[in-house]
Amino acid sequence: MYVRNLAVSALQAARLTVGRTRASPILSPGFTAGIVVARHASSSADRETLAKSAELLDALVGSTAGLNLNDIPYGEPVPQAPETSTSSTLPSDTVDDPLAQMFIPPANDPLLDYLTSALQKNGHRAKAARLVSRTLLHIHTSTRAPPMPIVREAFLAASPAVKLGSHKYGTKSLQVPYALTEKQRIHAGVKAVLAASESRPGKSVDIRLARELIGVLQGESRAIVEKERLHKLAMVNRGNVGLKR
Repeated sequence: MYVRNLAVSALQAARLTVGRTRASPILSPGFTAGIVVARHASSSADRETLAKSAELLDALVGSTAGLNLNDIPYGEPVPQAPETSTSSTLPSDTVDDPLAQMFIPPANDPLLDYLTSALQKNGHRAKAARLVSRTLLHIHTSTRAPPMPIVREAFLAASPAVKLGSHKYGTKSLQVPYALTEKQRIHAGVKAVLAASESRPGKSVDIRLARELIGVLQGESRAIVEKERLHKLAMVNRGNVGLKR
């Protein structure tokens, strides 16, 4: 298509300069060839030249069918072929690469930020961030699986859906259950997991926390027992919801 447009442009330039007897030495070779063809536009030699040009175009671009060089008006731009968008495909080695398919957590995960804040003491946030990173490393070492899905499932499993509040109605003190929002659930779940991890064996906080998160998914955690106890109390006292003081 590029060669075809170049030939059409050369013919347009040649027709604009019909009658000139001499080509300028600074003109391009394509432009000079167009002027030479245009000198004998009415002769049989010109028709032979156009036929040879058509054969050359057929050899270069495939076919000149539907392209009439005589019907192109002077001074109008040559119609350009629409550009086709090529879809980029991934190389085959990327699909087989295990690192390309490995789940990489984002740089700032909200759950990890909240866990870091819960582990932070005396303003030492960098130390708490290192504990969280080592916790993820211990989980990956023990399970040979991406650590972030395990952490999310563990905290969701340990997060209660309700809380109990003590209120006095006359001379009695009753337990009233309240539903928790998602943020309150995560707060209670993180607090319960950290409290239960203190009884786990291990020399450092990150080792105990990693074992506790794995134990939550296995159903062997005190946080799960505390959650079930809280839900049972909420079911027992569900009749106290909506009581007026």
